[in-house]
Amino acid sequence: MKELLFSITKNDFRIDTFRGTGKGGQHRNKTDSAVRITHIDSGAVGTSQEDRSQHHNKIIAFRRLLETETWKIWFKKKCSQMLMNKNFEEELLKKVESLMEERNLKVEKFENGEWVVMNDAEIIKKIREETGRGMLDCKKAFIESGYDYEKAIQLLMSRERTRQLAGHPATYIEIDDSEEK
Repeated sequence: MKELLFSITKNDFRIDTFRGTGKGGQHRNKTDSAVRITHIDSGAVGTSQEDRSQHHNKIIAFRRLLETETWKIWFKKKCSQMLMNKNFEEELLKKVESLMEERNLKVEKFENGEWVVMNDAEIIKKIREETGRGMLDCKKAFIESGYDYEKAIQLLMSRERTRQLAGHPATYIEIDDSEEK
């Protein structure tokens, strides 16, 4: 499957038209049929004034531009640069995705002057202590918040306020799934 690396448009070129010299008579002397095409990034130039038609001269000038060494060198550099960037971006994306996997993420708390890693059970227990909600509610809020401690607490508090405003008593479901036995 072919994949587009980059595209070049008419805006990447400067197209100049001028009156051609040589034989051709009055038609040649009075019309701008000669063409010079310059690729702005590479500086490659192709010209043509052989034909009396400006359209045909554009085609010939463009072909000549593509045959210049300057163009070929620029094109090879651009292709290799785009391939290198693409490969680098793909590798970087894979690395970031692997680092962001749940098993690689850690939550730390500052305790007694040092940072201590907390596991999910400790975090849910802390959320439970702070909000007074059940284990299931805390675990659900922790997962919904994207494993963010503060967001989980805010989520539980906002749910509690919504229930109070609606006039519903708070309902708690308590399931003890602690691993202590």
